[in-house]
Amino acid sequence: MKSIRIMTWNICCLPRSVNIYHNPHNVIDKIINQIINSKCEIIKLQEVFDLEIKNKIIKELEKEKYNIHTTTKKNNYMSTDGQLTATKYEIISKKNYFYKNNTSFEILVEKGIISTQVKIPKLGNVYLHNTHLQASNFYGLDFLCKRYRDYQHQECIDYLKEFPEDSKQIFSGDLNDDFSDKDLNKMFKIYNYKKNKNKIITFPSNKTQLDYIVFNFDCDKEYKKEENENSDHYALISKINI
Repeated sequence: MKSIRIMTWNICCLPRSVNIYHNPHNVIDKIINQIINSKCEIIKLQEVFDLEIKNKIIKELEKEKYNIHTTTKKNNYMSTDGQLTATKYEIISKKNYFYKNNTSFEILVEKGIISTQVKIPKLGNVYLHNTHLQASNFYGLDFLCKRYRDYQHQECIDYLKEFPEDSKQIFSGDLNDDFSDKDLNKMFKIYNYKKNKNKIITFPSNKTQLDYIVFNFDCDKEYKKEENENSDHYALISKINI
């Protein structure tokens, strides 16, 4: 039996001038080492915003024979969506979608979904969706951010209709809602996505699970988090047996 390891991780790499958590340049080598040492065949990252850091991650992962999918949209300051998918598998196709609904600070960026079709032995063609939904903010507008996050849930639902109903899909990312959120789970249910059975805290400051790896096909799967101080999120890893 062969196993596949999938990682999703918000690495908190906004440029230093707007990064309230830390200076990402001080920890990026540790982040890259953790990613490589995880030995995951599929890696989905969020908040790869800093252009210098983004280029460094791509360079180091390509040395490790990963194929890369990201977007080229950027301004003079940073990458505008911050998502990056790396995989050991052959990439068949790439698709990018940018959310139409956003609020607060996120009107300055262009979060969305990047979908990478890969060919996996024994599984065939699989779509890897990597996303980062509207975050809450620090100024008492959580209700507004939640409303726009729910708008993005509907955008996800509409976007996923473009993929064949019988296709295998792995949907992952920083979804910014906790484990029992009804709107999040409604989206999962519509596409028969299966998540971890028990809550796994991936955002330690609020003791919440904001990061997910979900599957629309049956598989024997295990989950674990990798605690670290290099980001405000823990990395989440799922191992599936095929």
